[in-house]
Formats: sequence, C-alpha cells, structure tokens
Amino acid sequence: MEYKLMEPNHADQVAEIHIEGQPGTLLTKLGKPFLTTLYAEICRSEWGFGVVAMEGEVVTGVGVLTTSTSKLFRDLKRRCAVQLLLPLIPRLLTHPRLMFDVYQSWRYPAKMGASQKQPASDNGATGESSGEKARDPNQEDAEFLFLGVRKAYRGQKIASGIFDTSVTFCRKWGIGYLIAIVDHTNWRLHQAASHHVARYGWRRIRQIELNGRLMDVIEMDLTHELPPEEWGPGTLDPDVLPDSRQ
Repeated sequence: MEYKLMEPNHADQVAEIHIEGQPGTLLTKLGKPFLTTLYAEICRSEWGFGVVAMEGEVVTGVGVLTTSTSKLFRDLKRRCAVQLLLPLIPRLLTHPRLMFDVYQSWRYPAKMGASQKQPASDNGATGESSGEKARDPNQEDAEFLFLGVRKAYRGQKIASGIFDTSVTFCRKWGIGYLIAIVDHTNWRLHQAASHHVARYGWRRIRQIELNGRLMDVIEMDLTHELPPEEWGPGTLDPDVLPDSRQ
C-alpha cells in the first residue's frame, strides 16, 4: 500500500469512499458531483490537504485535513462558490429541507471558533486545562475533516497508515496539534481513535452540536510522543474524556 498526498484527480474516488462510509449524512445527501468538486477544491486550497492510500490506481482510503477551518471555508466561498453551488441546485429543489442543513454546516467554523475562557486558534484548540501541560501558542494545528476506507479494504490497518502519514506531514510542516471531531455516541469511532490518541496524549477541548448530533472535539499533542508505558486506556470512553473545560 502506498501513502501519498491527495491530488484533485483523486476526488472522484474520495467521494465514493465518503458516500460508502457515511450513508445518510448531509454531505452524502448532497450527492457525488458536489462531493467530487468539494474534495478537488480542498486539494487546491492552501488551507487543505489530504492523504490517500493507493493500491495501483485505486484509492483504498483517505484522510482529509485542514490547517484552518475558517480560512478554508472562506477560500472555498471566494474561489469556487459557483462550482459548488451548481451540483446542489437539483438536490435543493427536490429536497428543500436540505437548505437549512446546508446553512447549519456552513456555520461550522463559527461553532469551532466559539469563544472560550482560554485563547483559541483557528481550529478552536484551547489553552491549558487544570493539571495539564500548557498548549504552546506558537504551534499551529490541523483538523481531520474526513477519514474513510473502502469496505473491501477494511481490516488491513489502512486507516492507521493514513493517520500516521498525516502526522508525519503535520510534523514536517510545523503543525503541533491535531484535532478530530468524533460523534459522542459512536463507540466504534472512539475505539478506532483510541490507539492513536493514546500515543500523543489527548483531551476533549469542547463539545459542539452538528446537524443535530453531539460531537466531541478531541485534541492530540504531536509535539511529543508518549512511551508505551504512558499511553492512556485502550478504549476512549466518551463519558470520561479529559475535559479542558473543567
């Protein structure tokens, strides 16, 4: 399996992986043409990047990240609002309820940047919580927007390879913190994340509501990697996450 940076020509297959892995979610309801355009434009933005797992010409898995949620959204609005809107028109005309959901999702950067007691970065990471090492304000952060693997390729540790490759690129580019948004009630996602976050230390920096779902915003510190004897529990219990709000 080869891991490399995502390019715009991968967007069609990335859209397929998204639809297969997240049936019934808002972005999937907006259709493959929209998703293909969205992922291609994220690749072209200076605020977005992705890592793909390749077997020959097949994209078997993908991780899509941003170094600034708010700046990425502004860039997409400025450069390609028309290209993103055109594939949506047929869907919105036949499913007008989606207009409200699209509006709520478009406000996602505002949810992530909501005011906190501690200063926040573009992606909403807060400062020091009680008893924890202070967050270095000079370190940038990146946020996972999507991570998925084709069903036919699951169980081969491809997601782990994508995660580790993403961390490698983040460190190379001077990014010190990695943020992931995990559905509070989705134990499968929490379990999948637990191995990685235990290596770097983790905490919940906030909870947000996104399209009616309660989401945990988890931050990992990439500035140091903990030795195995200091790793946290093997499974993340969403109800006992270390919480910087306390």
